[in-house]
Amino acid sequence: MPLGLPRTPTSLSRLRCLAHDLYQQLTAHDPGQRPSAAGALSHPWLGLA
Repeated sequence: MPLGLPRTPTSLSRLRCLAHDLYQQLTAHDPGQRPSAAGALSHPWLGLA
């Protein structure tokens, strides 16, 4: 979705869920559970920017 276009409530909800998912992964207490840098960069939320 190009920047500057209004987002629908459904797309905003999906963005919020994906952002929360990435945050949860990156802040896992156990470092072994956290994604690698490459894994984090391949998260769907970053592909939506």
